Amino acid sequence: MTATVAETATLAWGYTMADVDRLARFTARIRNTSLVGFDERYETAWLAIIERLYDGPEMPTSEDLIQVGKGAIRDEVNALLHHRGINNYTYQDTPNSWKYWSVISAADEDFTGRLVERLALPQVLALLTPGEYEAIAALAANGTQAAAAAAVGIKPSAFTARIARARQRIIEAWFEHETPRKSTTKGNDIACSAGHPRATHSTKDSLGHWDCRTCRRRRDLAGYHRRKPLAKTSAAALD
Repeated sequence: MTATVAETATLAWGYTMADVDRLARFTARIRNTSLVGFDERYETAWLAIIERLYDGPEMPTSEDLIQVGKGAIRDEVNALLHHRGINNYTYQDTPNSWKYWSVISAADEDFTGRLVERLALPQVLALLTPGEYEAIAALAANGTQAAAAAAVGIKPSAFTARIARARQRIIEAWFEHETPRKSTTKGNDIACSAGHPRATHSTKDSLGHWDCRTCRRRRDLAGYHRRKPLAKTSAAALD
């Protein structure tokens, strides 16, 4: 029987295309998950194995290549979960994702605080240096600091320092003339930390976290008065 090109064509370290195909298919089968189909798992493992063959300093064993493929599939699954706002350990919605995607509307809810924040945000971001703004944008686009640092072309340690400076600059501008409030877990199922009854003043999210509407409106109102001058400036610019 005549051997195919895939069986005879030699890649790095003596592996053939047939070897890569066999290892990628094996990896895709043992790294089974309902979140990613077999074909996508196979392609992910195949690419990772090829990269390892040509980028690695030493000859990899078949087990090494299988582990590389499994790691690539795992990273693909984690990226998918992150995009959907799901914790990759508990497989539950993350609190911040729930806050972002879920909008709880109340009949007496005041929207002015949110409006002012939307108008003030561009002005706060404008205070960043070009490098800091680039770091924030790269982090938002790439998801992790390591990937963002690579995209910007600087060392991870330098990127972390740049992000820290950007965050500090944003916090100082956003909470000007006041102390930034810290998150708290005070309160219970009966009343919030301010004493407002949960039954009439609060809502609970899918993770069991309470949110007092009265306290939130007070915070929004305080933010409205704090950032009202910025909002007027933005509104005048839009006119």
